Amino acid sequence: NKKQCYRCNLYRSSDYSIIDGILMTIENVTAEEHEKQEQFEVEKYKLLNRLVAGIAHEIKNPLMSIKTASSLILTQENDPEIREAFANFVPKEIERINQLVEGLINYSRPIKGKPEVLCVSDLINDCLYLTHIAAKKNNIKFDADIEQGLYIYANKDKLKQSLINLIMNGIESIERKLVDVTSNNSIPQMEILAYQRNDNVLIIIRDEGTG
Repeated sequence: NKKQCYRCNLYRSSDYSIIDGILMTIENVTAEEHEKQEQFEVEKYKLLNRLVAGIAHEIKNPLMSIKTASSLILTQENDPEIREAFANFVPKEIERINQLVEGLINYSRPIKGKPEVLCVSDLINDCLYLTHIAAKKNNIKFDADIEQGLYIYANKDKLKQSLINLIMNGIESIERKLVDVTSNNSIPQMEILAYQRNDNVLIIIRDEGTG
């Protein structure tokens, strides 16, 4: 019992002063919608594989730092400065790993949840924290100008996945441009803007890639 999708269109006379009748057409677009969803999943897992590879490499740094700190505490456990440094440093590195893993899990899991009040700056910063790893290879710069105090009512999972997809597509577009450009005097950058216009909140992602 697959979910069926239909598209409904209404047509009326071109003479708006006189309506002789209205024609309604109903089209079954289930196959079209399934194809769109399949394409979305292919794109999602393509980006997911890249994020996994980047995060796996990124996690090595805090793990090595924790390993080094652990060896110091074993050999110099009586040094109060070493103990204090260990107590402050290790939890931060563990939290860094946790953030990376949590971000990946949230992106990869099936979309669920209900609309809720979201802080726009927190939402975008979460997306940038996860995607900046993919941009490190080519030193792609992010120019983020996010107005503070913006709140929207939306599905967090859906919006987050959409923003991450847009940012990752922009990164790939910039990388393609870097391959084609003979001179790399300047690195194309990505711009993320968020601001309020009247009763709306606008989130703009603009890249200088190939398009």
